[in-house]
Amino acid sequence: MDFIEILCPVCKEFFFTKPMDKYEEEEYKYGLCCARCGWIYDLEQFKDPLKTKGKNRLNLYEYKKWYKKQLKRHPDFVFINMESIKKEPHLCPVCKEFEFYDLYTFDVCPKCGWKDDGSDELPGVVGVNGISLDEAIKKYQDK
Repeated sequence: MDFIEILCPVCKEFFFTKPMDKYEEEEYKYGLCCARCGWIYDLEQFKDPLKTKGKNRLNLYEYKKWYKKQLKRHPDFVFINMESIKKEPHLCPVCKEFEFYDLYTFDVCPKCGWKDDGSDELPGVVGVNGISLDEAIKKYQDK
């Protein structure tokens, strides 16, 4: 793995200073992770912020939006403490028939297929679902 020292491009609060050793590679299968925001060190994505088929499910811009939402919900948000944060269950914004266990989980609604990426809070935005929330609702209602 190519490695250069970089400041986390998402939160700008964590410095990646060394590649993982063999023990860490076995322990952390996804790679080096920013303790503050959770971004996984991906030099290719660092160089190409729109890249999504790497170690992170979101491109760099989407990850920054996700991180800002976390900070808005919990100003003291720290990724390594994420399990201690109170969950916010909510109904699928498309079919209103499935309850996601928390916000922005990227879980998929088994009823309508909507992926819970938080784009429902940004009118007209096309997120990982490939269509806006309004388009998804219309498509679901037209079935």
